[in-house]
Amino acid sequence: MLNKKQSRENLKQMRRLLGDRLTALRKDKNLTIAEMCLQTGVSSTKLELLEIGKSELNFGLLNYLAVFFDKKIKIEFED
Repeated sequence: MLNKKQSRENLKQMRRLLGDRLTALRKDKNLTIAEMCLQTGVSSTKLELLEIGKSELNFGLLNYLAVFFDKKIKIEFED
């Protein structure tokens, strides 16, 4: 049976990890959020929320950002 509390906690953790990774990638390119917004067309509010783990990321935007950063997406299910 699915434990909803555990599922919510896992989602929060994934958002934080992804946000940390997006922040690191942006900083590696020496971009501010405003500059990244101009280059990607993604709103600064959305980028800020993604970086702090407060917004969900759909696969379309994930792919778009992966291409922008010249990165591959790797998804794993671990035990």
